[in-house]
Amino acid sequence: MRLSFWHLLSVMLLVLLLTWGPPAVADQPVPPDQGQVTLPLETFLELTRKPKPSSTGSTGSTVPLPFLFSRGHYRIQARPSWAQVQGTLDLQVYQPGWVEIPLLPADVVLEEARLDGSSLALYRKDGKFFLPVDRPGSYKLQATWNLPVQLSGATRSVILKTPVSSVSGFLLVVPDRDLEIKTSPALPLTRQDEKTRTLARGAIPGGGAGEVCFSWTPRRADPALRGKANREKPRLSTRMYDLVTVSETEVHCQVRLDMEILRNEVDRFTLRLPLGVEIEEVACANLAGWSESIQAGHKDLLIRLAAPVSGNHTLNLVLVQPLEKADSTWKLPALEVVGAETVKGSIGLGATGGLEIQPGKLEGVRAIDVSELPSEIRDLASFALLRAYEFQRQPWSIQLTSRKGQEVPVLSAAVDEASGLTLVTRDGKLVTSWTWKIRNNLKQSLNIRLPEGATILTTTLDGHPTRPVQGAEGEIRLPLVASGQEGKTTFPVELTYVQEPGVSAWLSRQRLQAPQVDMPCSVLNWTLYLPLDEWIWHVGSNMRPGLIHEPVGGEIRSSSAAGPMAPGAGLARSKALRQEVSQDEVLHSGQVSDMVQQASRGTLPVKLNIPARGQSLQFSRLVVTDQEVPEIFLHYASPLLKILGGLLVLGLTLGQGWPQMRRERGLEPLLAAIVGLWVIRGWASGVLLELVLLWASRGLYLLVACWLYRNRSWLLSRLRGQGGEA
Repeated sequence: MRLSFWHLLSVMLLVLLLTWGPPAVADQPVPPDQGQVTLPLETFLELTRKPKPSSTGSTGSTVPLPFLFSRGHYRIQARPSWAQVQGTLDLQVYQPGWVEIPLLPADVVLEEARLDGSSLALYRKDGKFFLPVDRPGSYKLQATWNLPVQLSGATRSVILKTPVSSVSGFLLVVPDRDLEIKTSPALPLTRQDEKTRTLARGAIPGGGAGEVCFSWTPRRADPALRGKANREKPRLSTRMYDLVTVSETEVHCQVRLDMEILRNEVDRFTLRLPLGVEIEEVACANLAGWSESIQAGHKDLLIRLAAPVSGNHTLNLVLVQPLEKADSTWKLPALEVVGAETVKGSIGLGATGGLEIQPGKLEGVRAIDVSELPSEIRDLASFALLRAYEFQRQPWSIQLTSRKGQEVPVLSAAVDEASGLTLVTRDGKLVTSWTWKIRNNLKQSLNIRLPEGATILTTTLDGHPTRPVQGAEGEIRLPLVASGQEGKTTFPVELTYVQEPGVSAWLSRQRLQAPQVDMPCSVLNWTLYLPLDEWIWHVGSNMRPGLIHEPVGGEIRSSSAAGPMAPGAGLARSKALRQEVSQDEVLHSGQVSDMVQQASRGTLPVKLNIPARGQSLQFSRLVVTDQEVPEIFLHYASPLLKILGGLLVLGLTLGQGWPQMRRERGLEPLLAAIVGLWVIRGWASGVLLELVLLWASRGLYLLVACWLYRNRSWLLSRLRGQGGEA
């Protein structure tokens, strides 16, 4: 009974545990896109372990470069038309997956390519051959291709293009002996002469792909190297061009030496000079350096080259020999080329500073005409050549004598054209502006002596404001600049000033003076603008009178626009012209005072435009020296005085002609007098005479009118055809 109870209790507990427990693994649902994998604990921990960071902070998951050629070697077998290249390269591939590796230019003739001994196929892309590799690792690449051999004279050359590699070497095999082998760029070479061929070994700079040109020349075919194999002495020929410039203190020689080196190479040149000659410059291709050494009675100049040269080579030198006195006798620096078998030289000589060069004793040299000098000397000379010499052996000697004469002062600055504009106001004030177009080589300032009582308003130099300076003697100094193109261009200098001479109300005389400058002037033009209501009855000047015409809207009419007129001609004006002057065309006293105050404040001056309105008088003069002062004299009279004078002439004319008016035949003398006045007015000159003739003509016109009125009956009867006496 007791056993049954415990059995029953055990069965119930087992059922309860089976009901509440988790479902079996086989009973759990599994998603269709997932699965379960059972791994050992060690494998699970290895997969979940995080990598340690490196010292640079990178985890090492990225590859710094996909591939690298660590080493390369090229064997170049030269043939007459082609060169076969056998290249062996060590290739390291780091990037997984397919990698494109560029190898050679697509224009080479490829024979074979192997990777680790197995043949492979290369493909073309972007003008190159590419090698495809699909996995990382170390490989050995072997390729054979052909390159064309270029022929230039006796020299053959081939251009080798290599892939990028760290270290590369080459072996050049040429089936010939006694060769001169060169590379471009220059590379260190180790050559070996065998029985039937020549070997050349060297290294190609690593770190970059480039072109290396190999060239080889048989020494027996090159005249410059023909004797090198037999260790013959080089043969040196020289052509010298010497341009000599003699000044008061030195003899300057610009020398060019064209060398021709045959049968061997040279790496230095030796030149012989007199002891007193200084070497300023040495220049040539492949120059390593130069040095001087003092020998017995001469100086040797040793010129060293960085590499041996043959064929043609050019040296350029600048030599200087000091002169103690300009008036002395001396020898031209004689340059000798030590070891030269043949020498030919040409010498062109010129002088500066007014030196006179006279030839002296000549040894080994003959004088020639300057026109016979070669172009190499004449093209270098920027001055006239005085003497020319030629020699064909060395040593040679030229003795010369220099004499310096006394220098004559010449003109360093001049005025091409001076243009003046003067405006005379109603109250007698004068505002004048002058512009000088100057050519200048040396002069620092323009010295100007202004008329008495002048006050400066503005000054400009080449369109820019400038400050004038007053000299010790009262002259005004304006700074100048140098003319461009060796004095062939001009620049303007402008000056504006005001004067207050004052004019009387009835009759006066005014004197106008141009500023006096300290340089000659080729052409001087002066234009005056006077008030329209002023009567100028006489004009005098030491200049040639130009036109006096009516206002033309501010434009100065040139004298060539009309025929010549005497001073004062054409002053008769209509009423409309008298009223043309407006308020803004005349400078009043207040305006002049304001301008003077502004000019005295010390501020930078500005340009003042002068109105060109009123009666215009023009004067001109050719070639004005620095000692001459152009002047103009104006004789004024008031308009009232002009009218009174005209009325006086009118009255005198009426008084003299009144008896003729009362006579029966008085018309004929009156008409004859009018015709005579017309003739005189056509030839008359002078404002005063013209005024007298004008009012006399008016008086005669009145007398004729009165005679006709008095004899009107007779005149009407004659017109009606009745006749009769008046």
